[in-house]
Amino acid sequence: MATVTNVHDLARAHLSDVAKEIWTDAVLLDFSKTAYRKVQRAVGASGIPLIHTVQSSALTVPASTATIGRATTPALPADLLRPRSIRTKLTASGAYKVISKSEVFISDEAAVATPIDRWDWRGDFIYLSLCSAECKLMMIYEASLTDLTAVGDTLGVPDILDAMGAMVASLACASRDEINAAKNYMDLAMSDLQMIANGEIDVSKAVGKLMGAQ
Repeated sequence: MATVTNVHDLARAHLSDVAKEIWTDAVLLDFSKTAYRKVQRAVGASGIPLIHTVQSSALTVPASTATIGRATTPALPADLLRPRSIRTKLTASGAYKVISKSEVFISDEAAVATPIDRWDWRGDFIYLSLCSAECKLMMIYEASLTDLTAVGDTLGVPDILDAMGAMVASLACASRDEINAAKNYMDLAMSDLQMIANGEIDVSKAVGKLMGAQ
């Protein structure tokens, strides 16, 4: 995956400043931050979800824990959008096992001394079957993209280097009232983003025909 440094190098090529005499990384970084947010909005508006998949660290789940939420102990990861799969084990022994997603009705159940074996996702909470012993839990989840903060950061959206380079060049030109150049670079960026979105939509349709709706 490309980094912010790659974006800046491409933007400087557009701006005829490969020697970094004017458009240094420090100057271009704020433009890259803005461009990244614009790119995400543009691609998202085309119907392409901008998420990535993350595996959590092990969470320690106290005995008889019924739910995990944003403000519970343990808490959901800050960047979690929704969980995809969960593995659990007793803290004291055993190996992690993937558990089933199914409706969990806490009020109808008693805590048992076996690992958590079911989970559900409702109203921004993970609901768990009750265990009378402490457990460990790991999850694979869909996470939101984080903002760019440094030149070494990696772009979380595939294939957007060309669009980002053109958009950063556009924002740089706009900051100097070079309106025509800014428009030309922005048009170039948006054209590239549209091609990316069209390609993703075509792939999704092809996969849907082969495997059913995704």
